[in-house]
Amino acid sequence: MAADPASGKRAVFVLGLQRSGTTWVANMLHGSGSVAAVAAEDHRGVHESLFFSHFARVFTPLSDRDTCAAFRAAFVSSDYWLLGGLPDETLDDIMSSAKDHAAVFEAMMDAVADRQQAPLWLEKSPHHTLLARALAQRFPAARFVCVIRDSRTLIASRLSAYGRSPRRGPGRLVDIVRGALANALHTRYLRRFAADDPRAHLVQYDALAADPDGG
Repeated sequence: MAADPASGKRAVFVLGLQRSGTTWVANMLHGSGSVAAVAAEDHRGVHESLFFSHFARVFTPLSDRDTCAAFRAAFVSSDYWLLGGLPDETLDDIMSSAKDHAAVFEAMMDAVADRQQAPLWLEKSPHHTLLARALAQRFPAARFVCVIRDSRTLIASRLSAYGRSPRRGPGRLVDIVRGALANALHTRYLRRFAADDPRAHLVQYDALAADPDGG
């Protein structure tokens, strides 16, 4: 991501490892009516953009004409863009003046928020979690909701996610170890990020699940 900051004054980024509760938290925020999001029932609510972890990483720099055209073709056909409900001409207008990926994404999400008549917008992609510091630098006015979860419940959720049956034998042990290590890394990273940045709010999934109304 480029160094020149976009404002991010309407942005809320929901960060956290897969199965940590990011979709639940994002859906609650979106459901408040004050926070816009790209969402669909078929996608269990708020959809992941993968914008900075995938699109911005592959199609760079946008200053190159061929790269810019390839980015436009890929993104305009993505589920995220299609679910956003904006006409393709809007992306063309944005890209005609935006200097980089962050500016494109902010202008697009501002348009989504205007369409949904909401003062804020959110983005939720677990793949963006370890990009938190880069996002904070790129969007100096953005807010961050960092979701962490106890490894025991997270691993149980991962093993049986989407109705599948946990693997047996050594395969299950590999899944458990992989989940524990990934959760330890992401939890440590988010705790440090939230401690260092006053714009970040740390949410413990297990505490929230125990008292959702209070949360």
